[in-house]
Amino acid sequence: MTFNRGTLSNYIDWNSIWNKTINFSFPENENERNYYNDKRRAEAYDNSKLIKEDGEKRAKELNFDKNYSVLDIGAGPGVLAVPLARYVKKVTVVEPSQSMIDLLKKHIVEERLTNIEIFQSKWENFDTAKIEKHDIVIASYSLLMQNIKESLLKMEDCSNKEVILYWFSGVTSWEKLYMDLYQKIYGSNYTPSPKCNVIYNVLYDMGRSPNITVLKGTSFPKIYDSIDQAISDLKLRLRISDSKNDKYLAEYIETKFNKSNGKYIWDDDTVYVQIKWQHVE
Repeated sequence: MTFNRGTLSNYIDWNSIWNKTINFSFPENENERNYYNDKRRAEAYDNSKLIKEDGEKRAKELNFDKNYSVLDIGAGPGVLAVPLARYVKKVTVVEPSQSMIDLLKKHIVEERLTNIEIFQSKWENFDTAKIEKHDIVIASYSLLMQNIKESLLKMEDCSNKEVILYWFSGVTSWEKLYMDLYQKIYGSNYTPSPKCNVIYNVLYDMGRSPNITVLKGTSFPKIYDSIDQAISDLKLRLRISDSKNDKYLAEYIETKFNKSNGKYIWDDDTVYVQIKWQHVE
């Protein structure tokens, strides 16, 4: 995938565009970046069979040398870290959520892994002097960082070979839902987060030549056994603690979600991408 930067690109501060459009618009504001601190949200993510299968698939397709060390930023419950640990020499995790770390530690014990080291921290605050350089640095769907240029440079400084990011192209399925519901629930508009085109241009302006690949067949539809289960999940996603919007959510689900054999299906038409570039001295 190639992005045309155009004649005005020299006058665009892409890092500022990222900083201005990164979305912290939920009422919790700063806690938007700490979404998975909530144990229920972390467990719901960890319980997704599709997400785990996708992590296994990506880890295998990366086909790293068995002697590689990998730094996984925002590793969550180990979607990539756990399967990668079976293939490489060492995996280091930097993850801010204690709930996610608790789940990761559980999986480490279950799989009897001894080559995963964990640091609890946001990437922006992490002291890289605590770790050695790694062959590969990965940030998988974990780029809610205010200063993306500084964060990317920090990743590159920790890599001997390559940096690999996973992010999105275009408006995601959940952002479309938020854009539909947010005005009704909160009385203001929802702003989608910046996408891979901004990352590409930030890297290009840094003198890098990133490669962007669309991940074919990657999709995570949500299947609910009942409308009550669907309402409960949307309330968790939308940070709703009362029931005053339940009727509205039920009407939305009945109208927008597919139905099959009594189940409600929220399709995922998100375009997922991989962005990677070589380490630059």
